[in-house]
Amino acid sequence: DYFSALCKAKTPTKHRAFHQIPCKSVKNREFLPFKLPITPRSDIPLELGTVDLTRISIPVSAELRLSGNGKYGFGSVLVLSPGLLCEDNDAASAALRCGYQLGLKLDAGDADVRFRASFRWERAASYTRSLAGLGLGYRFGPGDKLLLALDANRSGGGGSDSDAALLLSLRAAF
Repeated sequence: DYFSALCKAKTPTKHRAFHQIPCKSVKNREFLPFKLPITPRSDIPLELGTVDLTRISIPVSAELRLSGNGKYGFGSVLVLSPGLLCEDNDAASAALRCGYQLGLKLDAGDADVRFRASFRWERAASYTRSLAGLGLGYRFGPGDKLLLALDANRSGGGGSDSDAALLLSLRAAF
């Protein structure tokens, strides 16, 4: 720890000289000749300055109707979307690094209730990311112009970082 490191130093540091820490009493903290004031703080702002992120996504989509007869009628549609993906999210450099993406989305149901499942896999700038989502939507109102939707999404990267979201939305068509 901090006190042991000060005592093991071959040359006296300004902290050791200033506080006069006797090395024999470092292991037994109650004999230290001073107390360090420790005040937890959570209101200290951290300025990041300008954060620059560039993301260019160019998917090419192909729709395959599995069953049914219309976009809002009964049926199911599978959408495949491979594409190009370029990102610049490195604070140390301003280089745009490109990779690829592959998306898959299934939309099924009838005129009132729709179910959605989606998956997207991306690799760009030596980083791999996957995104998955499930959704349920219900059309109602005059002319079925209102949609109440519940969506659950989860994303994950190459490490242990992941993100999950649950979204309830009300959409209106004009």
